[in-house]
Amino acid sequence: MNFKAKRFKEIAKEKWQIENMQVIHEKDPFEVCLDCDFPNIGKLSIVPFSKKYFKQFGQFYDGGDPKWDLSAKSRSLSDQHDTNMDTLSDIERRVTSKQDARYIIITQDHVIGYLNMEELDLIKSGKKNYFGEDKHAMIDIAISDRFHGIGLGSFSILFLKLVAAIAGVSLYLVTEDDNLRAKKFYLKNGFQKAVPGEIFIPVNLMDKPWYILKDNEIFI
Repeated sequence: MNFKAKRFKEIAKEKWQIENMQVIHEKDPFEVCLDCDFPNIGKLSIVPFSKKYFKQFGQFYDGGDPKWDLSAKSRSLSDQHDTNMDTLSDIERRVTSKQDARYIIITQDHVIGYLNMEELDLIKSGKKNYFGEDKHAMIDIAISDRFHGIGLGSFSILFLKLVAAIAGVSLYLVTEDDNLRAKKFYLKNGFQKAVPGEIFIPVNLMDKPWYILKDNEIFI
């Protein structure tokens, strides 16, 4: 096991008492995945987005079952897109061609989370992404409402930090000004509000709060 994966496991065990973790494909930011026993959930996996889970992802994202899926409010705060076959196939294509690093969180054959690191291929190569940034990879996460407040969101961020460490990039994100919960969450997980010049921000999005990863403990 390489140092980054080992460090990730140590932090996860220390913070959340996660047991029986196996990290697979630890050298590839597009394919790294894991299995573990997560407190208050049980068996849990984080795997690359794939056709195998189209149906479960559609159910999760469309919010049909409050026991497992996103609420309408949570969905409105995440990266929004359709869940028709064409859209899901396009997402899978971007993952298999190693453009984006997109992951789903699975337990009991249900999708309960979605982690997105867009255009990682460009940032790894020092090229500009859709927004014009060339050093930080854009992330977005969505966790089923039922699993809020037990550490799964912070664990998901730690996993994205592992992906970033493997890829050799930093992270950034944008949220809404009135989403106080999200801003508090990202500050707690090592992000800080970006100041002018740290990242490239499109003119039409200057009024939104942007955050960059201050320190990635996976590197330490």
